[in-house]
Amino acid sequence: HHGHGGNCDPTREGLWGLIAQQRVGNRSGRLEPRAIKRRPKPYPLLTKPRAIAREDIRTYGHPAKLK
Repeated sequence: HHGHGGNCDPTREGLWGLIAQQRVGNRSGRLEPRAIKRRPKPYPLLTKPRAIAREDIRTYGHPAKLK
């Protein structure tokens, strides 16, 4: 099924015709909010205990900003 346009399989042609006829009903209550829940934050998530993070900063300094 890696043809260049002209699909000559009559079974598949008929199948596509049937699929094209099937109209999806208006399903009420299917509104999706056009918003992103997690906004990009100025700092990354603290994934280790704060005390350990502080030690790491003392040892290696603040991590370079990833962008």
